[in-house]
Amino acid sequence: MTEYVSYRPKRVLNAHKHTDGWFWLKYTCDPYIGCEQGCEYCYSREAKYCPYDSPDLFSKRIKVKENAAELLEKELKKKKIDLIDPGFYQPADRKYRMMRKMLQVCLKLGFPVLIIEKSPLILQDLDLLQEINKKTWAGVMWSFSEYKSRKATKVFEPHTPPPEARLVAMKKLAQAGIQQGAAFMPILPFIADDEENLEGTIKAVKEHGGKYIVAGGLTLSDAQKEKYFHLIKKEFPKEHKKYLGLYKGAYAPAGEYYGKLYNKIRELCHKHRIPDRMPRPLKFWPEKVKTNKQIAEHLQNRAYEVQITEGNSYRFWAHLKAGWGIDEMEEDIRALYQSLGAKGLQKVPGVGKGISAEIEIQLKKML
Repeated sequence: MTEYVSYRPKRVLNAHKHTDGWFWLKYTCDPYIGCEQGCEYCYSREAKYCPYDSPDLFSKRIKVKENAAELLEKELKKKKIDLIDPGFYQPADRKYRMMRKMLQVCLKLGFPVLIIEKSPLILQDLDLLQEINKKTWAGVMWSFSEYKSRKATKVFEPHTPPPEARLVAMKKLAQAGIQQGAAFMPILPFIADDEENLEGTIKAVKEHGGKYIVAGGLTLSDAQKEKYFHLIKKEFPKEHKKYLGLYKGAYAPAGEYYGKLYNKIRELCHKHRIPDRMPRPLKFWPEKVKTNKQIAEHLQNRAYEVQITEGNSYRFWAHLKAGWGIDEMEEDIRALYQSLGAKGLQKVPGVGKGISAEIEIQLKKML
């Protein structure tokens, strides 16, 4: 039985130092602590995220931040407009309707939103999403490990709306003009990484209005890792030994596993003509910095490409840091380039000679 506990926290908003090339989020928040959906693989059960001694309590005791919307408005008024994830629609929202209040704040203050979702319950606030989309931008990224209910869905997502229901809701939102995509994560090693599921998910997402796929792997730590491995041993005994070899006591799989997996997904996405990265929303940005955001997007995507194709950590971080430097510029990078040339680009934090040449090529395409 689920226990609901209402309380009044002192703050609700997380402001990240840099945006990332996966979701393009600057801000995140959540009107709840804990999640009734209780996905067995969820990283939120890890000790650094879970507020309880036992990871099992994360899905059984839900803390409701009754003043979340009030705090969000107070905190966002002090922030620059950028993309925010205001939470997601877990079963508690049928009763408390906290997500609607969060979205009303975002609409009022002019903040664009990206919701990472598993529940068709989001359709109850379609009217607000359309208003936000008209004013700034609104998008939904649907989370999948499988595109149709199989054993993994029943074992690891027993209280979550099935993937088939998510796809139906995705199509309805796409038809309403809200950009849809998929967080194909976590992809469960040896359980949901077969080619049938990989290609089936990519095809299903595109057929239901999805515009991109973002793939991610399974990370495991402390008590959450023990819980997951116990379940694997019980339900997938043949795969248990493979997991022990793959993780080898680490947080993420050792060796070349994910490089091969991400390259396979890129190959399948190319086959079905759908991007394997989320296109950065630009609609709400002032014209002065739109080019900066586009160049930053290019560099973030290059960082990902270097990571999965070369495994070169130096070049990965070089592109990532250069992307952050340009993303956070207030001056139009076009004006800087036109006045000082390629050498002027090297004045941007994180931009060296090699990457300035890459940026110059992109700028010449835009000018």
